[in-house]
Amino acid sequence: MVHELLVISKLKRKRLPINKRTVMDFHLIVYEAHLITTEVELSYTLKTKNYSWMRTSLDM
Repeated sequence: MVHELLVISKLKRKRLPINKRTVMDFHLIVYEAHLITTEVELSYTLKTKNYSWMRTSLDM
């Protein structure tokens, strides 16, 4: 759930509308925000060595 909040935050900073059409209308920007957020999460996981959190986050 934190991941989604971070992605939405990035999209709002770009002044994109957050609605049911956002992914369809701005798919490249949404994809970029998703990848950046994933990179931040993975870096944080490696830094804190909190691998169980990442397993839970990825539903592994």
